[in-house]
Amino acid sequence: MDQPPFEPEVRVEDGAELLYGRGTVDNKGQHFTYPCAVRTLRDTTGLPCNVTLILDGEEESGSPNLLDAVEAREDHLAADVSINSDGPIDGSGRPSVSFGNRGILVVGLDVDGPKGDLHSGHYGGAVPSPAWELIRLLGTMRDEHGRIAIDGFYDAVEGVPAPDRDLLDEFEPDPDELQADLDVGGFQDGPGETFLEQTLYYPSLNVNGLASGHGEDGFKTIVPSDAAATIDMRLVVDQDPDRIFELFERHVEAHADDRLETTVTYHASMDPMRTPIDTPYFDPIVDAVTDGWGEEPVVKPSTGGSAPYALFTDYLGLPHASIPYGQNDNNQHSPDERFAVEHFRTGIRTSARLLDAVSTV
Repeated sequence: MDQPPFEPEVRVEDGAELLYGRGTVDNKGQHFTYPCAVRTLRDTTGLPCNVTLILDGEEESGSPNLLDAVEAREDHLAADVSINSDGPIDGSGRPSVSFGNRGILVVGLDVDGPKGDLHSGHYGGAVPSPAWELIRLLGTMRDEHGRIAIDGFYDAVEGVPAPDRDLLDEFEPDPDELQADLDVGGFQDGPGETFLEQTLYYPSLNVNGLASGHGEDGFKTIVPSDAAATIDMRLVVDQDPDRIFELFERHVEAHADDRLETTVTYHASMDPMRTPIDTPYFDPIVDAVTDGWGEEPVVKPSTGGSAPYALFTDYLGLPHASIPYGQNDNNQHSPDERFAVEHFRTGIRTSARLLDAVSTV
């Protein structure tokens, strides 16, 4: 039974309490562990350091106003370190700590042709098709080896830093098991020798949406009047989304068919972020998570997803760590989102340990 998203409810399933509702785990529940930890410390041993809480209600849409908010409060946000909790723990069931994430650039690519859909019998083979043109354009963006073929795209990409390799070995998934679980016959070609190298240290170009012509049941014999794609590019450290957008536009302009109208639209972006693992906060944070969770975490130098944390590392100059508290079957971004109450309690305990630990550096 689907739970109404804005009517939270605690259910007991298989002996575990689960809080159902939109935002319970992504991310109001995880945010709330920190004020709970602050209150607990104040009521017991005392708060060991100054704490500033930032709640970003626009992260899912690219945090378009976060920079303005930070700039307006830069003096108030002076700090030594920044920490957040979002997403699920490691797939192994152990807690995790990550010190970086890929950035993202989302663009639209639209091709417009005749003023309306045309009868494919009367016009097909003569009038250029926006659908075929979009397919052709997308095909120019990758070479036969799976590398992104946009000039300059890899210029700032350095690959895997030597200090990170030992950490990767600890959580590199078995490729055969992962492929079987995903029901795919293999991973795509391209730079990077392993799954984690491909998804953490190299950028990607992903077509996440395509639309043209008749897409419902049945068929229409038409030359469609337009075609559209939405594309996200996951970016790695030192890749600038603005620069990549410029390279993308230049590539499309160089390859587009001038018999049709082609438009590139910028939608959203976030910068990549990385805190070096030799930060003095590394050991205190890892030890605090071990103490709070009761188990040593999987330490990840980076994650493949995107978040606005570069604002703290690059703009405010702070080291940053992400420590997720959600359980793996949390259904975030889906119906019946849920947060395990035990994970919420553990999150409060771990947040308190983190505040104690970072205050000693």
